[in-house]
Amino acid sequence: MAEDKQCDSRRKVVIACDGSEHSERALDVYLDNMVKPDDHVILYHAFECPSLPVAPYPYGFSYYEDWSEFTKQAEKEATEILQMAGSKCTHKLKEMFPKEDEAKPELQLIRENGKAGEVICGFCQDVKPAMLIMGSRGQGTLRRTLLGSVSDYCIHHTNIPVLVVPPPHSENSTCQEKQD
Repeated sequence: MAEDKQCDSRRKVVIACDGSEHSERALDVYLDNMVKPDDHVILYHAFECPSLPVAPYPYGFSYYEDWSEFTKQAEKEATEILQMAGSKCTHKLKEMFPKEDEAKPELQLIRENGKAGEVICGFCQDVKPAMLIMGSRGQGTLRRTLLGSVSDYCIHHTNIPVLVVPPPHSENSTCQEKQD
């Protein structure tokens, strides 16, 4: 019971990780600017595996074994992505909070199978974090409208604050050209 109360008093922060430079930048923004010693940091990775085919070959899988092997590989890659992000986070937190007796953020790694935007929003609805942090690929308006974007989906389908970390400005950026 005491542990539950302590965990509930921590600020929960969900950081969406997909192994890209964009999600790494989102993690860096949190670690460099927002981390608090009493935080409960949840690194969350959503991955999507195709459903089991009804007939042979619809997704390029000949048999159940091929599909099963593909699913296991996707789960393994998801675990590796989370472990890399978790390792980076743990290392940085040890640098920031070196004393053994001081409060430190709690770190949790979670992976879930499903469409990224949907499972991230569903997870946030269940866990009720203080905020969701994620990276953005910096797609243009037309591309984002046609293809959709996970960050855009999360902004519109969750009721918690969402921090979307934009891509870094490039020298060829239209915004910089207008400023010159």
